[in-house]
Amino acid sequence: MKIVTWVACLTLAALVSGCYTPPAATVAVQSPQPIPPPTGYVTYTPEYYTWDGYEYVGVAGGQYVYWDGRVWLAASPVILGRFHGWERYHPEWRRTAIHYHHHQELYQYHR
Repeated sequence: MKIVTWVACLTLAALVSGCYTPPAATVAVQSPQPIPPPTGYVTYTPEYYTWDGYEYVGVAGGQYVYWDGRVWLAASPVILGRFHGWERYHPEWRRTAIHYHHHQELYQYHR
């Protein structure tokens, strides 16, 4: 009984004096998951396109597409609304549109 009392007193003295520190809680750190590339983007190749003052807009398979600087994407309602506003004042745009022949242009350029 003396030993138990003696150990309890030493433990209490160590806690009060600050000599004893409980073991630190371990925290598992996980590295963040890499962000996958955006999905759901479908790229198009328009048959013809034109510049409407803001971006290049074209038609691919009857659907309006626009050039985002890297690829041709389906036109959002905002882009489509802006383009139709431009189109009211340029009804001949299909006649003067640029036909998209990317591979032929590259071949002719590198000759």
